[in-house]
Amino acid sequence: MSQDKTLTHKQLIRKASSKVSAKAFLDSYQAHIRTTYPESTEILDNVMNGSLLPTPALDAIKKIVQAHVVLGLQKKNAETIAKHEASKDKPQKQGGTLGSGRYSIQFFVKQTNERTSESTIEVYQDKDGNDIFAQEKYQDAERFVDRRQNEMTHAVYAVITSEENGKPLPIVIPRADSVARANKKSKGPAVRNAGTGQSKPFQNYMRAKNDTCSFSRG
Repeated sequence: MSQDKTLTHKQLIRKASSKVSAKAFLDSYQAHIRTTYPESTEILDNVMNGSLLPTPALDAIKKIVQAHVVLGLQKKNAETIAKHEASKDKPQKQGGTLGSGRYSIQFFVKQTNERTSESTIEVYQDKDGNDIFAQEKYQDAERFVDRRQNEMTHAVYAVITSEENGKPLPIVIPRADSVARANKKSKGPAVRNAGTGQSKPFQNYMRAKNDTCSFSRG
C-alpha cells in the first residue's frame, strides 16, 4: 500500500539505502516516486509485470534521484555565482571553468561544521577557484574523475554533464566506483610460458660415460 508522505531527494535516498527490502520500499513509495520522478515510471512498470527484480530497479531509481540532487546543486551553484557577479559592494571569489570540452565535470564533497558537527555536500573548488572542469572525450572525463576522486578522501560523487538535444544530461559517478576502478589491478597470466630460446632442465649437466651397460650370461 503506497504512502502519501512526500520525501525530499536526500530523504528518499537515505530511506532507500537503509535496511529495508527493495520490494517493501517500492510498494510503500511507488506513488510518490511516479509523481516526483516520471522517468522512473517504466522501471516501476517492469517491476509490476515481473520483468525486473525490485533490487536492481531500486538501484536504478536511486541513480535517477541522485541526478535530481545534482541538477538542484548545479542550479543553486549557478544562482550563487550570478548573485556574486551582480554584487558590486562585496566582490567575492567566483567559481570558474578549467579547460574546455564537450563534457563538464563537477565534484561534490562532504564538508563538516566543526562547531555543530553537521555535514553538508558542497561543490568542490580547487585552489584557483575552479569548480567546473572539462574534457573533450567521455573516456578522458571518466579517467579524470576516477583519478581525482581516488585522491580526494572527502569526495562523495562526481557529475559528468554533456548536452543531449540541447538539454544537460548528467551522469553521476559515486566515489566508491572511482576508487574501485582506480585501484583495480591488471590480471596477467599466472604462469609464464617458457620461450623457445630457453634451455631445457638438466641439459647442461654432465652425462655419465658408461650410460649403457651389458650383462654377460652365465
